[in-house]
Amino acid sequence: MMAMLTAMSSITRTQLIFFQNFSVKNTLNIARFCHFRQFLHSGTNGKLTKGAHRKAESVWLFTSAGMVSATIIIGGVTRLTESGLSMVDWRVFREMMPPITEEDWLVEFEKYKLYPDYKQKSSYSEMTLGEFKAIWVMEYAHRMLARSTGLVFAVPAVYFWLRGRLASHLKVPVLTAGTLFLSQALLGWYMVKSGLESGEANSHARISQYRLTAHLSLAVGLYGLLFWYGLSSVFPPSANYSIAGMKRLKLLSILSVVSTSLTTISGGFVAGLNAGLVYNSWPKFANRWIPTDLLTMNPTWLNFFDNPTTVQFVHRNLAYMTVALVTATWLVGCRLPLNKRCRRILHAVVTIAYLQAAIGVGTLLHHVPVSMGALHQSNSLALFSFCLWLLNELRRIPPKTCWTIGRYGSHPFDQTASPQNSPSVCHAYWCPLMDGEINQRAKSVQFSSVDHRPGMRVDHMA
Repeated sequence: MMAMLTAMSSITRTQLIFFQNFSVKNTLNIARFCHFRQFLHSGTNGKLTKGAHRKAESVWLFTSAGMVSATIIIGGVTRLTESGLSMVDWRVFREMMPPITEEDWLVEFEKYKLYPDYKQKSSYSEMTLGEFKAIWVMEYAHRMLARSTGLVFAVPAVYFWLRGRLASHLKVPVLTAGTLFLSQALLGWYMVKSGLESGEANSHARISQYRLTAHLSLAVGLYGLLFWYGLSSVFPPSANYSIAGMKRLKLLSILSVVSTSLTTISGGFVAGLNAGLVYNSWPKFANRWIPTDLLTMNPTWLNFFDNPTTVQFVHRNLAYMTVALVTATWLVGCRLPLNKRCRRILHAVVTIAYLQAAIGVGTLLHHVPVSMGALHQSNSLALFSFCLWLLNELRRIPPKTCWTIGRYGSHPFDQTASPQNSPSVCHAYWCPLMDGEINQRAKSVQFSSVDHRPGMRVDHMA
């Protein structure tokens, strides 16, 4: 039956419905016989890895991504509370043990007093030891969480790699993520050092907005990398990509991810220059649509990085563009027959985008309180995550992930068999299609094969 259907160039709707019911039932029997449900494709020359290994990989990637996001949020609070310059030393191991006794705290406090950040904060009232402890603990928490995140990522990565349990398609991303982790550690201290050095030269401690934005950009990129491959490990490619009009939706989804990323990066310049405190009115800039001091620096391009007014202006307009792109993505996606999960993600993206805009306006009008500023940054990560998730749902099904399996009773994983030399062989690949739809995009018959839940449909792929 399988060989006959494979050879057919055109199939009637009645035959398709019969084939759908017949093939799913019988292919499940094949899968049960050869323990197919215990295996997932690893992407390495036809090798197969157990589903438990893939589950461990996904848990590891999602845990690492979650810890990176927590580090970003804590780092944002550290910036909002101006705690980043409280730890004036950078020692990999010695600083892991915090001050215990009162004498230890006094030693740290005396070190901090040597830098202009202390004089700047004590210009109105003398900083107490208790106030110093509060900002020191915030910076300490950020550093320790960052190092813990690096360990949580690195130890399983080395273990999976040495044991041969790391899929080949994950090796380059894992090496890239490891490089980003090391770069982040060095860039973090390089950023703090800019604040200490600027204070020594100008008697005014200020962290470089360039280094701060680079630190934030690398962190967001690292989070996106881990989150993307975590999603790819858990959710198999769907057949959404084959729907008519999908290219337009995917293009809008890509633009939404890019726009969200640019808005987040511009937020780094806003934080570095305290640009959120320049114009605390909306939608106008102090009763003007275009602020008068928008381009006051020479050369002109310098305004986009050093002028707080221009930086806030750019951040606002990037936010408007992001909301517009997300809205367009939602309008186009609602007209397409997407599967249920993809629709839910689409609705979540547009909801979070408008919520982020509202939080941003509220943060601006209330002169950037710590709580609202932290919420604004956290929600930006949520928006970025769901935009990535939507794009991940729309990715093309990779053809190399198909298996060749024999019919009931033959060798289950015969890599040499094919429809040409063995009429009993069919290509099997499980992926969820939209309910009631069957794609006809190839002469060869291929089945979806990652999940055997109810509601699965037969897929014909190129």
